[in-house]
Amino acid sequence: MNTQETTREVSVELPSRIKMMQDARLDSISLSQMIDPLTQSEVSRLEERVIELEKSVAKASSFYEEFETYKTALLKLAEELGAMHQTGIFNKRLEKKPVMVVNAVANSFGLTPAQIMRRCLVAEVITARAVCYWVMRESFCMNLVAIGDFFGRDHGTIINGLKYMKKKLRN
Repeated sequence: MNTQETTREVSVELPSRIKMMQDARLDSISLSQMIDPLTQSEVSRLEERVIELEKSVAKASSFYEEFETYKTALLKLAEELGAMHQTGIFNKRLEKKPVMVVNAVANSFGLTPAQIMRRCLVAEVITARAVCYWVMRESFCMNLVAIGDFFGRDHGTIINGLKYMKKKLRN
């Protein structure tokens, strides 16, 4: 149905609708009793769209809250890494660097180093562990096997953690 046909139909129906409304006022019929099925359908569609919009707004709000949480943790981590850099850790032996990274990330996320090191599938711990992988890989140029050995995991797990972190950083 094109726009001209719709306009023609509405213009034909409009006088009859006006007449119905005038008659209804005289007969003391409420407006809700007069709503025809077409109008009810339009109202239902609008209500559905409002519900969809409310869901979208709620989802966007939760994404914003999650972003703010990660932003706060990453800012703390940046401060910790800055402090680590001032101590000259980047010039020290490699064995101590992973421990210091785990400590800094744990502190930033409000976790303990033991929580990050153990096998745990809580989202916050997974994210913190992925941050550790990313810092060790990007800042210390550690290879995947060395990172995996430190955490007691396979290098494939480290690859997945790095992919997870890259996805988080992109969003």
